[in-house]
Amino acid sequence: MVSRLFLRRLSSSLRDAYLTAVANHPISDRLQFAALHREIKQLETRRRQLFQLIEETKQLLSDSELSNAAHEELKSLSEQVMSLDDRIKEMILEQRPRRSPSATRVQLELVAGAGGAEAQIFTRDLANLYSRLAAKSGWDVEVVSENCESSGDQHQLASACYTIEGGDAARVLKYEAGVHRVQRVPATAKGEIMHTSTCGVSAIEDDGGHSIEVLERDCEMTAVKSSGPGGQRRDKKATAVQILHKPTGVRVVCEETRFQQQNRERALRKLRMKLLEMEENERNSKLSSTRKSHFGSTNRNEKIRTYNFPANRITDHRINQSVSDIQSYFSAGAAYQNLLNLIAVHESDREMVTVIEELTQDLKTDRA
Repeated sequence: MVSRLFLRRLSSSLRDAYLTAVANHPISDRLQFAALHREIKQLETRRRQLFQLIEETKQLLSDSELSNAAHEELKSLSEQVMSLDDRIKEMILEQRPRRSPSATRVQLELVAGAGGAEAQIFTRDLANLYSRLAAKSGWDVEVVSENCESSGDQHQLASACYTIEGGDAARVLKYEAGVHRVQRVPATAKGEIMHTSTCGVSAIEDDGGHSIEVLERDCEMTAVKSSGPGGQRRDKKATAVQILHKPTGVRVVCEETRFQQQNRERALRKLRMKLLEMEENERNSKLSSTRKSHFGSTNRNEKIRTYNFPANRITDHRINQSVSDIQSYFSAGAAYQNLLNLIAVHESDREMVTVIEELTQDLKTDRA
């Protein structure tokens, strides 16, 4: 449901856009914003009337004879408010400039942060969550790299990079970018002391390489021997591939398969992801000087989401909302979907304000 404060901000932004159009632009722009502003003001007035009726109807709930009818009326009034909200959102989002379709591929990277071995166990838990989510959503997952430390203990994951493709993968996983914090008693702990650990997650949309061109002359490719567990055969041949991107100094390594050509292709995709991330970070810094990169420093105080196991609660700090049932959440079940829905509603409201602000700025820029 759209908040009243949000509607006041929206109305103010629309008024500013209209005044800018009146002062600087042709009659078509003036009419566009005047009509939009007028219709939203009408919807806002109707919305206030509905809330007044809701308050009056609530007073009838204590009347035994009218209680049932009051409940039905409240349900109807609430549905009318929600319908108005949907119409307001639809009107605003229709003003967005036409954009190319969203990418269906995303490069997902996880890095264990503060917390030692427990942070690596938590990183593995998140990787398993995204794997289950991909399976349920019908997305394809390719392992670009996985760095398992502690003598190859598969329960721990220091870092990992995946290519996930299909449907709305990019739209869903973009909400995962940031520092995730877990609070629980580690399975490796001897006592009952609760630990706090973190994992940094980066989710970068990938258009398949069309927007980032990696030229061979810019890359220094070296075949190296694989490291880590895997037996003697893995160490005999230089099948791993290391690529240095000379213009940027970015270096990537891939040693996931025993075939050099496959490692080379995966390393190139990993390099492209790194360059896309650099491009996105540069774009983000231009949009907002205070916006942090996805990983930050993976400190505990930079969290976007907290998983409190003793309380069986997951909290997303960006929207200050929580859901319960950690088991369902890490199974990519109803709890995960509930939190995703809450985030999507918040993002939709934020995007509506952004659309109006961008339209206003475009009018000012065109005039200049």
